[in-house]
Amino acid sequence: MALTVGKLEEFDPKIDSIVSYVERAQLFLEANSVPEAKHVPTFLSAMGKSNYETLRNLMAPDKPKDKSLDDIISVLKQHFKPKHS
Repeated sequence: MALTVGKLEEFDPKIDSIVSYVERAQLFLEANSVPEAKHVPTFLSAMGKSNYETLRNLMAPDKPKDKSLDDIISVLKQHFKPKHS
């Protein structure tokens, strides 16, 4: 059984910034030598149920599992950290 370094908790938009969460997620993937093919499923599994539902709605009719991690992060950043006008 492989040792897991750290823990990737759910994203809580009430207390976390999406930028910080993404940075921590990327560090988790790197620290645990998660193969690139598993980045999307790992990220989607860790982000939490309500966040996954939000992402599914934002990406519809496409499914998040069929997108790249960069595409997913871009959608999440646009939603949770909209640009100021």
